[in-house]
Amino acid sequence: MATGTGKTITAIGCFLNSVDSAKQEVIVISSPFIHLIKQWEKIATSK
Repeated sequence: MATGTGKTITAIGCFLNSVDSAKQEVIVISSPFIHLIKQWEKIATSK
């Protein structure tokens, strides 16, 4: 997907859907850049 098309929001939606439907699950988020982790944190904690 191109820049600005909502990849992070889409991935977080998948994550939240998975967490809601699973009893126990481990999800690992990996990123090559710190600013992308901070973006994930900001969006995920605003839900």
